[in-house]
Amino acid sequence: MSIYVLGALDLMKFRKAEVPNSPLAQATDYPGLIAAIRARPGMYLGRLSLTRFEFYMQGIAVAEFLHDLPLDRRLAGFDWDGFEQWANARFNPGRLSIRSFGMARRHAESEEAALGVWFDWYDQFLAERQSGGGGA
Repeated sequence: MSIYVLGALDLMKFRKAEVPNSPLAQATDYPGLIAAIRARPGMYLGRLSLTRFEFYMQGIAVAEFLHDLPLDRRLAGFDWDGFEQWANARFNPGRLSIRSFGMARRHAESEEAALGVWFDWYDQFLAERQSGGGGA
C-alpha cells in the first residue's frame, strides 16, 4: 500500500475526531484540505512536490473507495471535473491526454515550481467561478 493511501487513511482517522483540534480533522472538504496543505506542505507532503500532492489527493479518493465510505462522509466541495476542463482549455494547447498535474509539470522546471503552478491555476479557477466567469 502506498504511503499516500496510508496518509489518506490517517486523514480518515483524524476526521473521526481522534484528534479533534488538528487542522486535518477540521478539513471537511477539498478546499479546506488544500488550504491546510498550502499552509503546511511539509507536514502533509514531506517536501514541496506536485507529485506528492497529486498522490495525496488520489490516495484520499482511493481510501474512501476501498473503505466504502458513504458519499455524504467523503470529501467534496470542489468541482474536480470542472477544474480539469478549465485547465485543459487554457493550458493544454496540444490537447495532450494529461490532467492538470501533468500540465503543471510541463509548465515548470521542477516539482516545487510545478506545485506552485498548480496552486496558481487553482486560485485562478476559484476566482473565475466566484466572479461568475466559470466557463471552461
